[in-house]
Amino acid sequence: MIVILTRLVHRVSLQTETRTEFQGGAYTTSWETASTEWANVQVDTSSESYAQDKSQQYTKYKVIMREDTNVDNTKRLLFDGKILVIETKIDPTNRNRMTILKCREEVV
Repeated sequence: MIVILTRLVHRVSLQTETRTEFQGGAYTTSWETASTEWANVQVDTSSESYAQDKSQQYTKYKVIMREDTNVDNTKRLLFDGKILVIETKIDPTNRNRMTILKCREEVV
């Protein structure tokens, strides 16, 4: 039996994508906050790569939060000024109580 004991001490905003279409088929994308949740956000892995004489750092996060059926990989999280793109959603106990999200930080 898996037991997840963690303190949900961080506030994260769950954001949904909104597209506004213009004449001719062009559109603009914006993100709106759907809800604000309590979570535990931890750095999972970090790596660095070099391309065209520039260094880029990639950070992945593990986010633990209460189960929310609205969370999927079409949404994103906003945490401490960072944009976290949801890659996978895991229910570690198969009881729909807690969710582990594997996210990567989006570099703007």
